[in-house]
Amino acid sequence: EYKVSREEVIRIYMVLQHNGFSSGLYQQLTMFNHSCSPNCIKYLPKGNSLNASEIWTVKDIEPGEELTINYLEKLELSKNYRQNYLLEHHRF
Repeated sequence: EYKVSREEVIRIYMVLQHNGFSSGLYQQLTMFNHSCSPNCIKYLPKGNSLNASEIWTVKDIEPGEELTINYLEKLELSKNYRQNYLLEHHRF
């Protein structure tokens, strides 16, 4: 029998909640910070049998500029909704 502590269950839950995307859990994507006006997007190519996401830039990137993505699926959501969602799910 394998026993898991309450703290470990909470830790795993928090990792999945704060580092997961609707299409999966990606180790490298967790390194991208959120922006409501991101300079990159997460792209999942159609027909990709590996279900691997790619990061594509959507703006010119200056040397040393941070690469950011939007943590929400839809950019057209209201500012109020985005702020509430980010506070509830990502604590900022």
